[in-house]
Amino acid sequence: MQDPFSSNPRKRILEEVADRLTDLTNCIAYLEKIGKLVRVKSAVATKYELAGIAKRFEGKKCVLFERVKGSRYPVFIGMLWNRDIVGDIFGIPKEQIPFVIADAIGSWRKKKARSSPNLIKGPANEVVAENIDLYKLPIPVHALEDGGRYLDSSIVVARNPETGAINTSIHRMMVTRKNRLTFLIILKDRTGHILNPIVSVNADGKGGTITKIGLDATTPYPKTKLFERVCFKEVDLNNYVIEE
Repeated sequence: MQDPFSSNPRKRILEEVADRLTDLTNCIAYLEKIGKLVRVKSAVATKYELAGIAKRFEGKKCVLFERVKGSRYPVFIGMLWNRDIVGDIFGIPKEQIPFVIADAIGSWRKKKARSSPNLIKGPANEVVAENIDLYKLPIPVHALEDGGRYLDSSIVVARNPETGAINTSIHRMMVTRKNRLTFLIILKDRTGHILNPIVSVNADGKGGTITKIGLDATTPYPKTKLFERVCFKEVDLNNYVIEE
């Protein structure tokens, strides 16, 4: 018997959006189809060169580096660079993005009283490594004065061991060992005093107790030059094979 909803245009659009949100390959293919993807065919180095090229397209198009020196993995950058791209991925006008997200959060809050199912294995477990070696991943050295290789915009989920409360925030995470990432957390105590602990987390999630995370990358040190614009390597795009 034919599915009565199989010819429903809205249902088909929602399925296509869901595919883009849950499958990065589908998302990249869609961005290329609508002209929002740049392919860098030339082999690039992770130190300065990759970020220097990406910087030239920042806020405009996503960039897929197909060949990275010393790694068998490609690198995809820029999916959240601007609201136009985010709106395209979600299939909505960019002006509606805040309202769609707010509605989704509101709906989740109404339903969160229900217990979430516990999964033994999920999509995040598709690739599981026994002996973790972060140096095998093409993690770039971005800016000229960076101290090492960084994962930018990494999501950190922390649980308060006393209350069980969960906090989620975004951080730059530096690779300091083959199985360790280190990042800065800006905290305030009850008196409003700013604390600056450095927390190291092993790749297996162990190492240090995180009770709260709150980072504002622009305001903690307004009287210093800590957050001045960083400098990237100047690159000549004519030296690379690039498809737009």
